[in-house]
Amino acid sequence: MKKTILISLFNLVMTPTAHALPSPLSHDEIVGAIAESKLYVRLNLNFKHEYYMNNIKGTKLDETSGYDMAIYRRGTGKFFRTSTNVYDVLERMKIEVPRLDACRDQEGNAVDATIHAGTPDSICISSFRLQRKLKKANYKEQILGIVFEQLSRLFGANDAEATLFRKRFLSTNSAVADVKNQRASAVGFLHRWLAVPTEQVRGGSCQDGNRMLRYVVELGHGRIGFEPLRRKANLHYVDAKAKLQAMTHYLCANDLRLSSSERLMHRKAYDALFEGQSVIAISKRHRDITAFAPASGWTIRRIDSPEIFRSEYEEINRLLRVVLEDIEALPKFEVKLI
Repeated sequence: MKKTILISLFNLVMTPTAHALPSPLSHDEIVGAIAESKLYVRLNLNFKHEYYMNNIKGTKLDETSGYDMAIYRRGTGKFFRTSTNVYDVLERMKIEVPRLDACRDQEGNAVDATIHAGTPDSICISSFRLQRKLKKANYKEQILGIVFEQLSRLFGANDAEATLFRKRFLSTNSAVADVKNQRASAVGFLHRWLAVPTEQVRGGSCQDGNRMLRYVVELGHGRIGFEPLRRKANLHYVDAKAKLQAMTHYLCANDLRLSSSERLMHRKAYDALFEGQSVIAISKRHRDITAFAPASGWTIRRIDSPEIFRSEYEEINRLLRVVLEDIEALPKFEVKLI
């Protein structure tokens, strides 16, 4: 009888119940999520840059208004209304992670995260404090929000702005898998693009040219995963897109399936690209400029022979291969365990 009771008690203790406490996150899970957050921080930062270029640049920001949109606009402006390139800071930013202690703010108070770290352009995130605060269900999104909040503070965001960034960041990045799927789509697209023979492209129609240009523009807008790129890849992408824009006008100007007026329109657009304007000027005119402007002097060659067409298309492919290499790589923050 006693033996039976003991076995029953043992089984009761070992059987999980509906009210069992969830297991805390491990230190390695926290560190891994912090390191991998760089890709998603870049993505969100690029969305903010596009918003800044289209809605904020050149406008006066209300420094006193307290409603959310004004706070968001004001905070976004702080990333880009400065001589310091936020993307350069992101590239060199390190994250210090105390395993058995809290981070310490400027006054020495124990906090989960702070910009007061041991090296410049670094932040501190405490694995020790977050392990039991965050939930396994969404800890990666929570950490993304924390990292972005601290990055904004490096650029002078106040408490209201930084907190709003964290909340909005979570709302726009609720599914980490979405970004991974975007990257996979971009990789697949570029592999298919680079497999198309030059001769097939030259024999293509205006519709083919516009389709190629649309895909590359969408790649740049993040709709199929381009956004999180390093500086070199951004430079190459902008130049490839400008060259492809010229190539599309060339195909349309010579496509006999179009009306004479449509061909003339494309011919004029094509000729306008060669009025002494560099790739930078073309990009700015079409509001496609990014935070990284190509070096001055990069130009588009006028296509007046099959040889030059081949040369330009092969150059586009060379540039896009750099983009592909960057997308295939998974960027990570350098994490310093302390």
